[in-house]
Amino acid sequence: DSVIFFRGSNVIHTGDQYVNVGGYPYIDRDVGGSALGLRDNIAALLEVVDDETRIIPGHGPLARKADLQWFHDLVAQTIEHIEGEKRAGKTLEAIQSAGLPKKFEAAGKAGFIPESVWIQFVYASLDP
Repeated sequence: DSVIFFRGSNVIHTGDQYVNVGGYPYIDRDVGGSALGLRDNIAALLEVVDDETRIIPGHGPLARKADLQWFHDLVAQTIEHIEGEKRAGKTLEAIQSAGLPKKFEAAGKAGFIPESVWIQFVYASLDP
């Protein structure tokens, strides 16, 4: 995905790297995508935008920096949780069965993919 920044207008189009749908994003692993790369790309976008930037997501309504920050935090915090579980020796199936902490429950009911698929994307993105 590409990002286009219209500096004169303070508008950025994120492509499908940012989808403003309140849930977990799809990771296109077949073309080299990873949850870690998405997290890092969104962090880089946060350094470029300001509170007045209008953000055109790949899907969903127009957004602002606070919305992009929420998305980054969702991605980063769930990665951190899954990585901790994997380091503790838990299998993908065990992590999926336990699910993510309750604070992420709403995200699992919104967006393009269910929680179990997001866990699979993240798990596959982590070092063995």
